[in-house]
Amino acid sequence: MKARTYYVAENDAELIASLIEIRKGENISQSELAEMIGSKQQAISRLERNEHSPSLKLFYSVLNALGYELQIVKKKSST
Repeated sequence: MKARTYYVAENDAELIASLIEIRKGENISQSELAEMIGSKQQAISRLERNEHSPSLKLFYSVLNALGYELQIVKKKSST
């Protein structure tokens, strides 16, 4: 089954909500995800509560562990 594509352009909260949806959809606990990336459950919890801006390394590690990748795409011109 092909994975969904998530589009997030507005804010961090939407991006974090997408990560949570993906994690829960895969039935992966915060502790399991933390173990997968070599981190602690508390770091995942802080990330999901949007208590701080995660490092790019942490964010990429979470995406990678969940089977996703980050793509940068130029916005379409509004004119």
